[in-house]
Amino acid sequence: LEELTGRKMDWDRLSQAVAYGRELMALEREIEELRKAAPSPLRSRAGLFMHLVGYYLPGTLEAVTFMRQMRDEAKARVAKGEGSIKEEKYRLLMFFEPPAYGWKLLDWMERAHNAVIVAEPSLTQWGPGDLDPAKPLDSLALKAFIQPGSRQGCGPIEPLVEDMTRGVKEYKVD
Repeated sequence: LEELTGRKMDWDRLSQAVAYGRELMALEREIEELRKAAPSPLRSRAGLFMHLVGYYLPGTLEAVTFMRQMRDEAKARVAKGEGSIKEEKYRLLMFFEPPAYGWKLLDWMERAHNAVIVAEPSLTQWGPGDLDPAKPLDSLALKAFIQPGSRQGCGPIEPLVEDMTRGVKEYKVD
């Protein structure tokens, strides 16, 4: 890349981005654990926000700051036994990301039916492993295999079925 661009690689900057990515991943894992609480501490759009922030702002302080706030909000609600919507009636699992024009459907489900999306395994759940800022290139390669959706990519449907089945049990989905 240095040869093609004529610019020196800033390894410290890449390592810092991987460090932010590592913290972001840890925060997302913590949020996913908090979302198992009933009633759900976060609204249906939370998983979409987590997915999009991680996708569009990986390796940035802004993403980490956003996710810390989301984690703190969820943690406070869990501590109080408080849900994100009034009288949670249905806990749902989402298989894939809905189109942006359909997000208001999630709000309607909350308002009209007291139903909340509590998990989206293919969008928000990381596989095993950790990023190492001291090994940024290795970490970026590993991230491709453990990031949300990597098990559900191209190939057999069995990993998706396994993740969804586990999600139904762990998140107490109706």
